[in-house]
Amino acid sequence: CQNSIDARAGEHPVVIEFHPFTITKDQIPGQLRIMEEMASCKNYQKDSQKTVDALSNMLREINKNEIQCLRISDFYTKGLIGVSNSEPKPFYLLTKGSGLTNKVGSSGGSKGIGKYASFVASLFNTVFYSTYTIENETGYIGICKLCSTTMPNTEERTQGIGYYGLNEKNEPVLEQLKLDNDFERTIPGTDIYILGFKKEETWKKEIITKILDSFMSAVQFGDLEVKVDEIVINQENLGAIVDSDEYVLKNSMNNIKSQYILLTDPDVYKSNIEIEDYGNATLYLKGFNKEESYLATNECVMIRYPYMKIKSFKNISSIPCSAMCIINDNALNRVLREIENPQHTDWEIKRIED
Repeated sequence: CQNSIDARAGEHPVVIEFHPFTITKDQIPGQLRIMEEMASCKNYQKDSQKTVDALSNMLREINKNEIQCLRISDFYTKGLIGVSNSEPKPFYLLTKGSGLTNKVGSSGGSKGIGKYASFVASLFNTVFYSTYTIENETGYIGICKLCSTTMPNTEERTQGIGYYGLNEKNEPVLEQLKLDNDFERTIPGTDIYILGFKKEETWKKEIITKILDSFMSAVQFGDLEVKVDEIVINQENLGAIVDSDEYVLKNSMNNIKSQYILLTDPDVYKSNIEIEDYGNATLYLKGFNKEESYLATNECVMIRYPYMKIKSFKNISSIPCSAMCIINDNALNRVLREIENPQHTDWEIKRIED
């Protein structure tokens, strides 16, 4: 969600779609080559039982007749600019850059770390990226992250990362990847295909809960719409989604309801905080009576533009209440972005050089 919001093109809300589908193992581009490399890794790492077990499981999963996949697509974004060159532009930075990013200013992400998250959701660490950009570029590339092994007929070892591309330079295939038979992209954006998707029974609920917890403000302010399989989350139906046990995990329900109340209740106290030379932030505060005290979190949720939750300050009061502070698109926001940890879950004051 954060990457897509950062790549927003125009005034239309960014739309993100999480869609599961299945393919046969023969439809995986380069499937036999991946299996060869997995077997080589398994043999080379034979003294590490944990690694051998993991690779045995990968081989078992990639050799199944039906492969579960997840397509994550965004719309009304710029796409991954720079498909046809190796300059430090979004396509290269996402697919090949290590610890690199070109995000500046008020972008949600800036550490170049979040791109690894998709691989965690793949049973065999394989992800494909496909894009159609606002500059009319198209291209896709596959990436498989394993471990080091020997290279055939040499004493050299691999780095453990394999690419599905055009040549020895691993350049992208200059067309869109058509892996989901029910989907065809007609407007700019990016598609992430997670192969061997770890499709837990509660996967929809977990994704919806995380989106509501981290990007509630972006949805409420009309910057983001999300579709998780058949479930749509937007500004119009946000209240109904928030109130439903069907969509939200129980342990996050209180926090999510509290955020929604702070953003929508007309009785919420709002205060503008001006910080000289840095801009402003908006504070939202709601006190609860005894009957409603179960809704109180006694926390202040800290959100910064582009409306991404970073952290919460806990135990702000002994009186039942909930609070939210939104840092807007300004110099303060840029300073805070620079001192965030790579997970975007805290601000580390020691990172300030001035």
